[in-house]
Amino acid sequence: MSTEERLSEIEYQKKRMELNQRFVEMYEDEISYILEQKEDIEAMERLSDEEARLLEEESRKYNRIFARIFYDSAGGRVSDEEFFPLWEREEEIRQGLSRIHSLEGEKKQIEKEISAQGEEEVELKKKEKEFHGKFINRRAYFISMLVMALTGAGLCAAAVLYFEIALTVSLWPVAVAVLGAVMILLILRARQHKAADRKKMYQMVRSHKETSVRRLQSEYDTIVNDLEFCQEKYQVLFGYISEEQWKLFEFCAKVAAELNCSEELMVQRASFVSAMEKCGMRAPKAWCYYPKAIYDIPKRINRMEWLSRRQIICEQAMVQHERAIRNNLLA
Repeated sequence: MSTEERLSEIEYQKKRMELNQRFVEMYEDEISYILEQKEDIEAMERLSDEEARLLEEESRKYNRIFARIFYDSAGGRVSDEEFFPLWEREEEIRQGLSRIHSLEGEKKQIEKEISAQGEEEVELKKKEKEFHGKFINRRAYFISMLVMALTGAGLCAAAVLYFEIALTVSLWPVAVAVLGAVMILLILRARQHKAADRKKMYQMVRSHKETSVRRLQSEYDTIVNDLEFCQEKYQVLFGYISEEQWKLFEFCAKVAAELNCSEELMVQRASFVSAMEKCGMRAPKAWCYYPKAIYDIPKRINRMEWLSRRQIICEQAMVQHERAIRNNLLA
């Protein structure tokens, strides 16, 4: 493995470790959110009669206002049980979906760029190889001609000395031969330099292409990791949302907009959250989406069981990513 390949592999492994760390932090936050709600449920069991009565009154008022607006807006297309999970994470879901679509578009674009750069790099390698061959051949011609010229000059000098040919008789033929040989050598030298320069130019351009491809590959790896993070987040954290609920997401978003624009509901929500805070609840805003669980014991039990199942799923997923981090460190 070359140094560049080794550095690329190190960078890739670093990004994978960062991705696994992001997953761990995401699941830690989700588990913390779940535990806060479970602690609230346990705290509800220990409330005084006055506190329990306060929470029940506030939650019933809030639920009555919610139900009136919701059923008018929903028109029976979706139940409140199906609507609450989507309403609770609506903004997060919307931003996540937008992010996934954006990343998928960026991924396709970079794949096209990498493919185009790769094709250009292959063509440049062919050109570089072609001019490298020309450089070798022309250098061989130059060296051969130089050896022939030197040999000819030596033979001429030996002939003049051996046969005692008059210098005036041999000067002009020798001068013409030397001049011709020098001109041929200069032409061959120029052609050799030209081939070397073209080879160097293609080598520099190919090196630039390789750098561009490595940069694009690094961006591609980052996008793939971000996309994997978003996709797993939806598969695990929002895995409880059914296919039917996903199909109704846009409709539910419209219903949620009407609820969020209701001044009456927002006023009662603030009062409800304030009462929850006074009673020491750790996640008061979370119960705005499950107000019936405050005063309906069976629904409270169901909510506790649901939270426990989600906690187990998140803990199992977190353990897998923690194991991946340890394996990366040991590798």
